[in-house]
Amino acid sequence: MRYFLVLLFFIGISAISFSQENLVYVKSQTKSELTESKKNGIYIFYFHESITKEKIMTSANYYPDYFSYTINEKENSVKIQLVENTEINRRIITRFLVSVGLQKIEVDKNELLIHEFFESYLK
Repeated sequence: MRYFLVLLFFIGISAISFSQENLVYVKSQTKSELTESKKNGIYIFYFHESITKEKIMTSANYYPDYFSYTINEKENSVKIQLVENTEINRRIITRFLVSVGLQKIEVDKNELLIHEFFESYLK
């Protein structure tokens, strides 16, 4: 019986820890703002509080040939300016978001997986 309770405890802890990982997401602009961003090459993403400035900087610094960025610590947001507004550079944005550890993007209260976001708003 004791073995069963310990096993149940560890399964519960594991389930909680894995479910917390799925909560990490980024909030994007509205659909209309994303349409404008596709034209001008400027995107703004609002990060979950668990994503630190250091993590954002570490990941973004791998892509200076594709975009520049500024971080607004007050809003926990990142403004990305594409060097060239091309589909390849927009795809790099998705690589950056994945490298930060994100799985989902919220657009107008709809959660999208990274590849769905790219297909809908960046391609």
